[in-house]
Formats: sequence, C-alpha cells, structure tokens
Amino acid sequence: QDQFSSNSGNQIQNRDGVVTWVSASGIVGAAVYDPGMAQWRSDQFSSNSGNTVFNRDGIVAYVSASGILGAAIYDPSLGQWRQDQFSSNSGNAVVLGQGVLAWKSASGILGAAAYDWNTNSWDSEQFSSSASNTMPTITDGTVQWTNSSGLQRYGYNASGQWQNNVNTAVRCEYHAEVVGSGTPGIAYLWCLSIGASSYSHACGDGHTVTRRWAWKRYADPGMYQPGLTVFSSVANSTCTASLNFVGTGVDEADGAASRIFWAGDRIHISGEAPIGRIEVLDAAGRIVVSTHTNAAVADVPVALPSGIYVVRCSGGPAQRVAVVR
Repeated sequence: QDQFSSNSGNQIQNRDGVVTWVSASGIVGAAVYDPGMAQWRSDQFSSNSGNTVFNRDGIVAYVSASGILGAAIYDPSLGQWRQDQFSSNSGNAVVLGQGVLAWKSASGILGAAAYDWNTNSWDSEQFSSSASNTMPTITDGTVQWTNSSGLQRYGYNASGQWQNNVNTAVRCEYHAEVVGSGTPGIAYLWCLSIGASSYSHACGDGHTVTRRWAWKRYADPGMYQPGLTVFSSVANSTCTASLNFVGTGVDEADGAASRIFWAGDRIHISGEAPIGRIEVLDAAGRIVVSTHTNAAVADVPVALPSGIYVVRCSGGPAQRVAVVR
C-alpha cells in the first residue's frame, strides 16, 4: 500500500492496473504497482483548473477547463512515468484506444499521440483544422474521422511516425520483469503494445495467458523466453523477452528502499534514490564490474561464472549491498 495524495475533493479511477485521481482544484496524478521494484510508482502531471482525467490501456490523459491537454504512461524499462503536453486549444475533447490518444478542439483541430518505446518519448501530430471535422474514433490504433472531404484516417507507422491514409502498424512491445529471487520464480509480463485488441503470452513453459498484462509463476528454475503475439482485426505482431531463474539469486541485501536481484545475464537494481556508483566484486575482492548511473533503476549486463559476488552501490546517502550466488 501507499498514500499518494491528500488534496481536497479527490476523484478516483482504477482501470487496467492504473489508479488515477483529480482533486477539486484540478491536481492530476496517477500510480501503478511495479512488481519488479516492489513499489507503487506515482507522479503528479497537472494542476490546471477543471482537469478531467481519462484512463485506458495504461495511458492516462487529461484536459483542463481551458483545453490544455496532456498524457502520461508508466515505462517499466525506466521505472518512471513519462508525460507530455500536446495541445492548449479551447474545448479539447479526448478519446483513447489501443495505446493511442486522439483529440478534437471546439474549432475542429484534430491531433493524436502515441508513446514510442524505442525512444522513451511521446510522438504527437496535428492532422487537420477543418471546422467540419467530426469527433475522431480509434480502431486498432488508427485515428478516423469525417469532414467535408469524406472519411479521413491517420496511422502510427512502424517507424514511429504518424502518416496520412494508412492504418496503425501493430507494434508488439514487451517487458518481462522478474519479481524477487525466490522459488518458484515469479514474473510480471508487461504488454506495452500499440494497435492491438487481443493478446497471447506464450510463457515458455507450455502455458499461455491471453490478458494484456499477466502474472506468471514458473515452477522450475531455468531460463525462459516468453513470447507475446498481439492481434488487431487485420494484422498481428510477435516479440520476445527473456527470464532467468537460475540459482538462488540474491541471498541478502542491505539498504533501505532498494532492491537488487540477479537475472542470469544482468544485475537489476532499483530504488527510490539515484543509484550512483555500482561495483561488483568477486570472492577475492576483485572488482569485475564498475559503472555509474544517476537513475533510480538500472540493468547492469554481466556474465558471471558460478561463485559468490558482492554488489555494492553508493549514491549519496543510500548504501546498498547484496550477495549474489
């Protein structure tokens, strides 16, 4: 559990694992539970008067009384909420679907945005400013509307660009996250896809899960390569991730509000403060890895032969130590 806000008059939504709220004065925030970090991750996005909040497929969108419009999404690869503001036109109205956000102003200005998981940033574009534009709809991630020239559509293509008169390319985006280091192995499967309406996780152990996001229990230790296939009405896309439940992982760890675990080909470190210097030492005290980051979440790629290692992190006041077997 966690407490996120104490603002007067908070109104709450809970959808697709994301909790959103907006206060009586217009303060907007959201929170999601990140199982790999064992933490609720929350952020505040806007404090404009009269904000209305929308919440679907992990995307949080908001529009103020004056028409200021923005959106946010939780990126588990960074352990952060990522937000952007797209329009401040009067009377903006919002629609969400299949990982895509679209809007129309009172005067007919149309636009849309999607989050690009390759660049960890939002891509937005304005499509039309015709006064005859209808409110857009979203089908399989493609934005459609009509105006005096007839049916119009824009799609988000495979190169991460909005393009006229094309359908959105179904983009399979996946982040498989090891939860803790015990036995049996537990994983959380984040589906970050765009343009899909149904989902199939081939978990790598003979089981299949058909939800957008999934918890998965692996009874036996070992390496697994779950595969995600996502489907629209006309296309599909497949991508894979890797999970490694080898050995006993991290035996012990010291350091408040931090987590360190061994994922077979990398060491994953997370916490609420910048990690700082990272050192991995073998049993003889030799440093085998030394690096530095100002982020609160890091994956350190490293191939370690069998043995005992110490992971030591020192960023500001946060001292973190773990023993890896």
